[in-house]
Amino acid sequence: MNLILSLIILIGTTSAFAADHSSIEILVQNGTKIKIDWLGEDVDESEVEMAWDMGGAEALINGQLCFNGNTEDVSKILYSLSDSDFLGDEFSIRNVVPKNETQMSFEVYDKPNDWVHMEVTIGACSDKLSNSKSIQ
Repeated sequence: MNLILSLIILIGTTSAFAADHSSIEILVQNGTKIKIDWLGEDVDESEVEMAWDMGGAEALINGQLCFNGNTEDVSKILYSLSDSDFLGDEFSIRNVVPKNETQMSFEVYDKPNDWVHMEVTIGACSDKLSNSKSIQ
């Protein structure tokens, strides 16, 4: 009986964590998806480092990503990457805006040239809609 109760609690806790868990998935050049999780206060630095090593910054700038979880935490992930060295000195992410529960948009800002390089719309990873981007 205790074993069954323990399993129910474990499954419920895991499901609750998965429901509240937010992340982005970046599709890098070789077709690999790199997941960067929001840990409640910051991103998982080991995942950020792996994404950077595999060309994730370029993929992010080009809009090759999707998201899981709530848009508020996903916005925090994007701004955290922008504020770190992930995008280098040339680009930043601005104006992250949720469009609805399954889509959000952001601008890739070219800092040296002082203009919006691209506007990107991303979808939920479970959504079949493709991401879109427009070059400014």
